[in-house]
Amino acid sequence: MLIDTHAHLDFKEFDKDRKETIERAFSNGVKKIINVGCDLKTSKNSIKLSNRYENIFAAIGIHPGEINEQKTINREQTINELKKMAENEKVVAIGEIGLDYNNKSKVESQKLKVQFEIQNLQKEILKAQIELARELNLPIIFHCRMAHSDLLEIIKKFPACHRAVIHCFTGNYQQAKEYLKMGFYLGFGGIIFKMNLDEIIKKIPLDRILIETDCPFLTPLPRQSSEKLKAGLPRQSFERTKAGLPRQSSEKLKAGLPRQSSEKLKAGLPRQSFERTKAGVQFAKTNRNEPVFVKHTVQKIAEIKKMSFQEIEKATTQNAEKLFGV
Repeated sequence: MLIDTHAHLDFKEFDKDRKETIERAFSNGVKKIINVGCDLKTSKNSIKLSNRYENIFAAIGIHPGEINEQKTINREQTINELKKMAENEKVVAIGEIGLDYNNKSKVESQKLKVQFEIQNLQKEILKAQIELARELNLPIIFHCRMAHSDLLEIIKKFPACHRAVIHCFTGNYQQAKEYLKMGFYLGFGGIIFKMNLDEIIKKIPLDRILIETDCPFLTPLPRQSSEKLKAGLPRQSFERTKAGLPRQSSEKLKAGLPRQSSEKLKAGLPRQSFERTKAGVQFAKTNRNEPVFVKHTVQKIAEIKKMSFQEIEKATTQNAEKLFGV
């Protein structure tokens, strides 16, 4: 059984089929889900969702992306609200919190001074939330994008801060080693299908890896390799050609088989998400990510580490249970 350690099932992308999405996950190998807040509203929604499902748990916090020149955050009031939320027994972590310097779209036309002000405000809110996690004895889910040096510098000032995961890790191996020295876990999800993190994953001890989806984002789709581009084929057709299958098989029509086969229905997956394993394709084919797709990440890590699916499944589940106490 698997644990999706980072989901956003309260987001609007699931408004039409949230119940079905959750049931699909629990019916297809997902054991537990950590639903993660990004601000006060989504943190409250995460708690509400966790209260409705025994095996969904909540993380609460202020995402660094929520901190910009257009929003004012009362630090003391925000921390007090988070502290009150944490009284709920389904809250198992503070997160996602951290630093995000990839805000080009927000500050591209602004002066450098404004960028520094935003980054400094992110740091202030981050430190306050780390203090809160330490006070409440809760683990932390860190978000970090283009800011690992600054994040490491801040974390090292909190020596007691050693129960944490760097969610959606995209740093280099030297940075990974720094986090591992502090006892942190590294979270991997659909990003490993978009960036080549294979060598880093090979080197990271299995007892320090968590799996996640970050749904509805980062759907596990294949990297667009140069080989595919050279072949002049779109992503979805290239593997079929390599496997000796036509883009749209006439055999299906001759056999009188509909596009949506009974195999897809048996798998409990929607039409666009079925794994075309016969063509050597093992990834989701849908724009929206969801917890059931966490298995694709497990399979990919198993291939990278030359281990079985079951070995990765068992280890990452134990890691999640140990960190979050779920």
